[in-house]
Formats: sequence, structure tokens, C-alpha cells
Amino acid sequence: MRSITEQLLATMPAPDMSKLTKGAYMYASEITKPDGTLYASKPGKASVEAQYIWRMVVYMVSPRQRHQCMPVTADWCLTGKYGSRYSERKAVISALDTIADQIVDSIPVQQWHGVRRWSGILC
Repeated sequence: MRSITEQLLATMPAPDMSKLTKGAYMYASEITKPDGTLYASKPGKASVEAQYIWRMVVYMVSPRQRHQCMPVTADWCLTGKYGSRYSERKAVISALDTIADQIVDSIPVQQWHGVRRWSGILC
């Protein structure tokens, strides 16, 4: 039987959908399960934009260490639609990062597992 700590760490956080803008709500609904928690694996049926947002959100809030490694290739899913050069995707990435931040901000700070893990290293 798993300990309470293990059970909590196995549970993906759930964004508070009532705190999101219409656009953020649309993307959040693509990256969350029917019970409201974030998918533990990249949602393959989601739009490429939602896949990018999912990666950035789980980097910051997932309790799973595999999600907490730097998301340096997160924007690769956008290349087919927005171009292979970073300069072509930069504006889209900026807009999607804003949405990812809104979703993260809707999750209680106590569940920002990735942020807590990296905060001591990056400060």
C-alpha cells in the first residue's frame, strides 16, 4: 500500500477552470481529464498549441520528476504549423506562455512541485 505522500505525489494537479480567461479555459480543457486533473502524459489528441501549453504547465506543477526537466524541446510540436525557425514561432510561443502562466496561476501554490524543485537552483 502506498503512503499518503506517494499518493499525493502521484496525483496531477487540477487547474481552477473558473479563474481562467476564455482562451485559457479552451486550452486547459484540452490538457485536463474529465475529473479536472492534468493529463500525466502529453495529450496526443490535443492541438499542437495545447500540447505546448501542457508541457510548460506540467514542468511547473507536476509532482512527477520526469516532467520537471527543462522543457527545451517543448516548442518542437509547433514547427509543422508555425515554421521550423524559432524566429517564426517566437510570437506564438510568447502568447502560449501567457496562457500557460494563467493555468499555473489557477493551481494552488502548494502544488507547484516543479517550481519548488527548481527555485533553489535558479535563484
